[in-house]
Amino acid sequence: MARPRKQDKRQILAAAWDLFRVHGYEASSIKDIERATGQKAGSLYNDFGSKQGLMVRAVEAYIVDVVRPRIEKYLCDPDPLNGIRQLFLTTFNEEAPDIRGCLLTNTATEFSDSGNEISVAVAMGFEELRAGFEEAYMRAQNMGIANGALSSRAAAEFLLLGYQGVLVLARANHSSEDLQKSVDFIIQCLEKEHAT
Repeated sequence: MARPRKQDKRQILAAAWDLFRVHGYEASSIKDIERATGQKAGSLYNDFGSKQGLMVRAVEAYIVDVVRPRIEKYLCDPDPLNGIRQLFLTTFNEEAPDIRGCLLTNTATEFSDSGNEISVAVAMGFEELRAGFEEAYMRAQNMGIANGALSSRAAAEFLLLGYQGVLVLARANHSSEDLQKSVDFIIQCLEKEHAT
């Protein structure tokens, strides 16, 4: 009788990142990880080296499978400011039954050691978002719809800060109405007609 095919690593990493995103790294026990991934601890350690190794690989997979597609879907919009706005709105208007938040954001709030392998992986994800915001804002400036006095780098840092803040508040059950107002204000700050 043929042995069942081992679960695909991509599926394992997706199950792991979902567990870490909801419960955090420290609160996720090896037993929790076994249940979530359908893999025994020995197999997980063989494939990823350690719990930390699994987390690093899960963050990297999350960047590839979640962050990059979101950047492409929203920040490459023909109307860059609208794309930025829509990306912000998805943080609290998605149809998921619960706000699980962003793995990058949730993990960043858990780890303070910037030299930790996990923190380094998270920082890579933030840099991809920042670069996506910068490119979108530069396009908006070139189209004449964004504040030309604000550097694209400064705008990208402002957007990354705002985006992470909205994600944290959404997970903390901040009202959608207040979050919407915050997003509207962020976009208004970038629009050409609101430049000072």
